[in-house]
Amino acid sequence: MFRKILVPVSLNERASEIAEAAAELAQQHSASLTLLHVIEEIEDLDGDETESFYEGLRERAEASLDSWAAKLAERGLEVEREVLIGKRGPAIVRRAESLGCDLVVVGSHKVDPDDPTRSLGTTSHQVALMAGCHVLLVR
Repeated sequence: MFRKILVPVSLNERASEIAEAAAELAQQHSASLTLLHVIEEIEDLDGDETESFYEGLRERAEASLDSWAAKLAERGLEVEREVLIGKRGPAIVRRAESLGCDLVVVGSHKVDPDDPTRSLGTTSHQVALMAGCHVLLVR
């Protein structure tokens, strides 16, 4: 059912859990994985300092993705990795579309039933609403 799975990850402790859920699905469906980290773009920043700031973040993200990709590749999975700069939700959705992904596996958190509107602007909510393919929310 799934051929291409996009796995947007933050650089936190939950990323391994999210990647693991995606890896299990990829193994079941003989699908390829793309690990994606989107560095949130800060508006109205210009100049050389901005470039070096983003480059430092990119290097850190690439090192983490390389480590996760190597572990997944050891399991026989086809894994790509990418780092983008932009607005997270829209960037993830655009990348899923451009890659022809049929599933996005993204981390989420429990919504507070007493204040559900607080979660409406999260990246996972944006992806779930905007993606043109299946979305699995890992909680």
